[in-house]
Amino acid sequence: MKSTESQTESHDYLKWEERYSRPGRKRHVPDSLLLENWHRLEGPRILDVACGEGRNSLFLASKGFQVTGIDRSPTAIAKARQWASEASLNPDFICWDLDSLSLPGAPYDSIVVTRYWQPSLCPVLTEALRPGGVLLYETYTIEFLRYRPQSSGNYLLQPGELPKFFTDMEIMHSAEVDKPQTREYCAQLIARKIQGISAQIANVTQL
Repeated sequence: MKSTESQTESHDYLKWEERYSRPGRKRHVPDSLLLENWHRLEGPRILDVACGEGRNSLFLASKGFQVTGIDRSPTAIAKARQWASEASLNPDFICWDLDSLSLPGAPYDSIVVTRYWQPSLCPVLTEALRPGGVLLYETYTIEFLRYRPQSSGNYLLQPGELPKFFTDMEIMHSAEVDKPQTREYCAQLIARKIQGISAQIANVTQL
């Protein structure tokens, strides 16, 4: 008999596969945090984790970065490859199970994660960055339920939780942002992997 956690993961996977398979889906714009802060990323090699249909990967590739996008959904990866070809861009898209707690092709100069939360992956993200590399992370907090009360709370952060998973990194930006126009409430983090033994938290900025 499957555990409740396994059943939830299976349901979520099927839900996203169904969503990605809908006809007439259009290419989405990159996440706003990335649009506003892509110049703070280190390059040339960037990993886009849980890339979905590749909107952030394609944007980064258009800026000249060498991008690898990974996602569990074969349907999303196929769509990302299609849109990359149509845009004459060449990011590398890989169907990858993040439950394996490993990342292909590490180390990277920067890692981008948006709209995805898996606590067990956080130390893997840090390990996959080269010293001095940058992590850009944005995902939903529990306040998201104010806009979409029907959503599952399984993958939502508590207030102030995101930076606690990266205390060994230099925090360059940390904020929790209400986005009423898109009906979202997100935690944001931009952090740099320390190039030494001791870690410090510095230069925290707010939007």
